[in-house]
Amino acid sequence: MTTWGLDDPLTATLAEQAEGTVQADVPLAPLTTLKVGGNARTMVTAESTADLLAVGRACADHGVGWLVVGKGSNLLVADAGWDGVAVVLGRGFRGVEVQPHVDGEPAGVRQVLVGGAEGLKVLANRMRDAGLGGFAFGRAIPGSVGGSVRMNAGVPRHEMADVLRWAEVVRLRG
Repeated sequence: MTTWGLDDPLTATLAEQAEGTVQADVPLAPLTTLKVGGNARTMVTAESTADLLAVGRACADHGVGWLVVGKGSNLLVADAGWDGVAVVLGRGFRGVEVQPHVDGEPAGVRQVLVGGAEGLKVLANRMRDAGLGGFAFGRAIPGSVGGSVRMNAGVPRHEMADVLRWAEVVRLRG
């Protein structure tokens, strides 16, 4: 089993470039649904788009991969660990904002702005509390908004593509 430290060039680069938390040799098992697997070489808790771009640059410069942990419901980590950067979206990527009704939209239709790190259950509850329907299926999916958009998560007869109007995406590689 390989262990990495703060003196690792990849971790040191990210510690210099990212404003979010940067840690070396972090256990990933506690972050997954199955609670198994080894450590990540480096973990970044990204608080901004700038942090994500720093991860992309560092991974390209050091020739390693990255993964976004999310809620860990679709993540299986090898016991040997991950020789790359695990990204956790921090508070800067959370939040649910229900927009007021816009003239010209059908009655009852409103936009909801939500961060990629927000859980689907939280989003479904906030929409329900705002009197908005159409997203109750989100309560049955254990993941985050970002991962659910990425994989078009859903349940029988309902999926993210049914309710998503647009998404802001950060590309970590060209």
